[in-house]
Amino acid sequence: MRPATRWALLSIALVIPCALPAQVLLDQTEDLHFDRPESWAMKYYGSVTLLTVLGGPQELAPGEVVIGFECSWLPTLSAEQQRVGFFGIKEEDLNRSSVFGRGRLLVGLPGAFVLTAAYVPPVDLQGIEPHLLAVGVGRTVAERGRWRLGAQLSGELGALEGDITCSRDVARAGDDPERNPFGCLEPSSDELEIRYGALELASRFDLGATTPHLSLFTSYFDTELQVDARYRDIVDRSRLRTTGWTWGATAGLSWRMGERTGVGLEAFYSPLEVFRAPGAPTETDELFHVRAMVTYRVRSPGGP
Repeated sequence: MRPATRWALLSIALVIPCALPAQVLLDQTEDLHFDRPESWAMKYYGSVTLLTVLGGPQELAPGEVVIGFECSWLPTLSAEQQRVGFFGIKEEDLNRSSVFGRGRLLVGLPGAFVLTAAYVPPVDLQGIEPHLLAVGVGRTVAERGRWRLGAQLSGELGALEGDITCSRDVARAGDDPERNPFGCLEPSSDELEIRYGALELASRFDLGATTPHLSLFTSYFDTELQVDARYRDIVDRSRLRTTGWTWGATAGLSWRMGERTGVGLEAFYSPLEVFRAPGAPTETDELFHVRAMVTYRVRSPGGP
């Protein structure tokens, strides 16, 4: 069976179940075009986790430690945007949460480098359990007066596990053709593996306690979705893989609230291309959201 016939076989099985064996197993690896609807969803939520230089290039002395908490407000996707399964014919429940949060740790290194680590622990959030670790290394590469230009290389490894392709609410609908049109028998146990590498150029201009910042970034995604779903006559164990480049920009402000505390806010934009159906033209369906972070310096070199 060719990978491209996967979605068609499922559709036929739902309409004419007697024409197929009692249980059909879909178990193949499919390399997706980076602009397919399934790929768009993977790079959309992968982009949410990109480790940006929020606040502009940082300058920490060797041994200096800063902790922070980052929170993102996510847009609500329309029904058309959520129709990403089986080449855009199946609507997935992608609006699980309107926020994304993680802890950050910044450590000053020798040579004016700054190590940044961000972690999302495996806490269940409406059926989805994340486990994501992002790490970046950057430094200031140019300066003139109050202006600074920095560069950061970053990457992430991790996964989102849960009922991605057959949500709990859909499976509970049973034989309801409107709420469960594809006949999900139970919540799926899928795993979306997110891997990326990114390069960001960020600038800031110090205005006393207030600092505006801008950045441009490019990222390379290598993501896989391991499906584990059961429909009326189909067991879907397909593995969907996609790779490709994205780019985007951020803009924001940060404020120094005291000797140890700071607050940052930025808008994140990335134009993501997608074609919603076979033969359809490629369009831009972008990600735009807002991020905020609170930081606290817990250790200074040579002092508390």
